[in-house]
Amino acid sequence: MTLTLIGISLSVFVASVVLGMFWYRIRFGIQASKQMLMPETAVVIKTSSGIYRSRFAGDEDRGLRFESLLSRQFFVPIRVGEFVTIETATKRGIVLFRSKVVDRDEATHEIIVERPIAISNIDRRDSKRFACNNSAVVVKLDGAATQLIDVSSKGAKLRAKCEFAKGERVSVELPWQLTEVGAWVIESANLGRGDDACSILRIMFEEPAQLPRKNIFV
Repeated sequence: MTLTLIGISLSVFVASVVLGMFWYRIRFGIQASKQMLMPETAVVIKTSSGIYRSRFAGDEDRGLRFESLLSRQFFVPIRVGEFVTIETATKRGIVLFRSKVVDRDEATHEIIVERPIAISNIDRRDSKRFACNNSAVVVKLDGAATQLIDVSSKGAKLRAKCEFAKGERVSVELPWQLTEVGAWVIESANLGRGDDACSILRIMFEEPAQLPRKNIFV
């Protein structure tokens, strides 16, 4: 009888600890998602069929609402119940979480996903950065020629003639790398006027990029 009571008490204790940890993770996920996602925050949503652009539309009882997924300006249908990975850029790095689509608005094409239980933060500021003193080194940002100021395996600073908004996702062509690199604009500042106008951008690569030979920076 005593052993039975001990077993029941132990089971209740373990269950309460597990439920407490689970509730803490939910509360942490809710608070973290509110801190990182403000209305109109640009995000990338990865599904089983591809990678698409979207924006955060708001927090509601059912979960987090996102605007319709876009690919080349066309709406992308996504089924309820599908798991997706959502990424956005912050000053500390790329923030991402995995969640499930719980509803879809047929009229607006917006989707609602469950609040994340866990959120990952990839801090990419700790990598060694190389200054580029050669103004002839040019990379392409969404196809536009852009001057390289400095670079690391995780990001770069650029001088561009075109304007790019903070939070915008871009494609980067590095002259020493064969494949394009996806990146986020995490800082954007406009300088000068007229013909001298330019944008100083800080971008963060989605995946580590290759670095060139050191003599390219001279």
